[in-house]
Amino acid sequence: MKRMFGLLMMLGLVVSIGCGSDDNPVKSDQDLLVGTWEDQEDRGRITFSSNGTLVEWYEGIEVPGTWSLVGDQL
Repeated sequence: MKRMFGLLMMLGLVVSIGCGSDDNPVKSDQDLLVGTWEDQEDRGRITFSSNGTLVEWYEGIEVPGTWSLVGDQL
């Protein structure tokens, strides 16, 4: 009987934790793009800011710019 009670308590714990709310939902596709991205060969990187600006570093040269997202096109 103790074993059955323990299993039911564990099941209740797993269900209550697993079905909790998401505290950090993604607001838009733009939120997924913001951050620093590097190419696979590590020759350059681009940092996208949430205010629509970017900085690209390529082989030691820094190039500032702007960006926008229209649908799924950058």
